[in-house]
Amino acid sequence: MRIRHIEVFNAIYSLGSVSAAARYLHITQPTASKVLKNAEHYLGYQLFIRVDGKLIATPEAEILYKKTAEINKQLIELKLLSENLKNTGTGKIRIAAIPAIGIEFLPRAMQAYQLQHPNVKFEIQLYQSQDVVKALFSHDKDIGILFEGESYPGTTQTHLTQGQCVCVCAPDTLTDKNTVSMAEIAEQNIISMENSGPLEHIFHREFTRESLTKNSANITAQTYLVAKNLAALGTGVAVMDEFSARTTSYGDIAIKPVVPALHYQVIAMTLEQTSLSVDAERFVLFLTEFLSAEAIAGKN
Repeated sequence: MRIRHIEVFNAIYSLGSVSAAARYLHITQPTASKVLKNAEHYLGYQLFIRVDGKLIATPEAEILYKKTAEINKQLIELKLLSENLKNTGTGKIRIAAIPAIGIEFLPRAMQAYQLQHPNVKFEIQLYQSQDVVKALFSHDKDIGILFEGESYPGTTQTHLTQGQCVCVCAPDTLTDKNTVSMAEIAEQNIISMENSGPLEHIFHREFTRESLTKNSANITAQTYLVAKNLAALGTGVAVMDEFSARTTSYGDIAIKPVVPALHYQVIAMTLEQTSLSVDAERFVLFLTEFLSAEAIAGKN
């Protein structure tokens, strides 16, 4: 089968009609019908039969779909990749960022940068750490902003700043403490985090190292923002990065640095074989200065 045969066949099979497939593929219905007939002629058997006005896949089509579905998926990904490669170097800085940096601090940095460089265009999208990396390798984004974790072959990592882990709690919790130890945190009801990336390993390591048993608040939050809101309501305490803790959210909270200090690195990740534009390189340098000034260490 030719590539166009696979595209039209899969669209008709998935959508159930030639007209729907034509709309999906942005072609005319007669064109889709002609491609289907050509595919059937090429194969030597029918792919669909019409029963009571509906197209029904033949047994041969059912078998063929199982083999061509993955090929069609790869064709779609290839088209997306080709389009992304075409858009590389268009003067737009395309950024994938984790929510900790991307909800508030990155937009503020972008605004400050555009005051100096008003013609620069930005595109930003928020992902979990592993999806930031995927966005880079699919060439959907040029720069990834995330916490340093595992290394990925084919990427370059630029250090932006060092952050500090903090405990977030309601204002009437741990009122006699400006800083808190892991032992003191372990005595509180702890709001658990799911898929929190590299920081999860830091917290687990420290609890294990100090042989501490955690009290659970019986709540697991998917995001740090949700964990903060729960902490503000007095449900428990949450340990997180300082940037998430200081991002605007519901309710009043107290932010207390963890001692001894637990640090993590914020990095900009790019692909080794992709050259950044001059504006993108300048923005990475600007972001380094901006985040370093915003971090707890920079404010002390």
